[in-house]
Amino acid sequence: MTQWVGRPDWGNILPTYARCVRITRDFREVFAVDEQGLVEPAEGELYAALLKAESAQREAGSVDDFLNAFLPMMPVINRFFEEVLVMAEDARLRENRLGTLQRIAALEESYRELFENANDMVFTCGLRGHFTTLNQAGERITEYPRTKIIGKNIRDLVAPEHSALVDRMMEAGGAGGNGGTPEVEILTRTGRRVPLEIRTRRIYSDGKAGGGQGIAPHVAAP
Repeated sequence: MTQWVGRPDWGNILPTYARCVRITRDFREVFAVDEQGLVEPAEGELYAALLKAESAQREAGSVDDFLNAFLPMMPVINRFFEEVLVMAEDARLRENRLGTLQRIAALEESYRELFENANDMVFTCGLRGHFTTLNQAGERITEYPRTKIIGKNIRDLVAPEHSALVDRMMEAGGAGGNGGTPEVEILTRTGRRVPLEIRTRRIYSDGKAGGGQGIAPHVAAP
């Protein structure tokens, strides 16, 4: 696992998988996928990639096998979220799309918790920087429960001397834009300072920029 975490693209692998987990985790019902109901090209492409991943030979509990099967799906998953409205008003479309994402999240059930409970803070935010989701590590690092941090702006957590750096990152491309990988300190709910390295990428909804998703590893003291 350490070898994967050290990869330069780990900051994209983790949020991409976690996105599938987050949108499906509150549904207790497991939705069946009707291939005839895959009306958008991007969802048909995603389902084909899912079938290929499910048929790949994987040793139970093997991180390498799981992630090697998942990697080719990443661009397809990102395109799906850019072009397809998952929570469609039509219940049949919505449940079909959720069913596909549930199967992606369950590709290796033993590692679902690894991504959801990653040591790194994983989050999404709107174009103006307001948090829309946060994982459990983010709750632990910031000392805020999700109910208190959703809607709060990322700038509200950043130490004052680093606010200009975050502003530049946001202005360079908005939340998830190409604003570099700034190292900043955040102020937790109790006032502690925690150094983080913020890595973000733009996310889309219905083909339009809808904010960013990010991963913020803790920066170890020198």
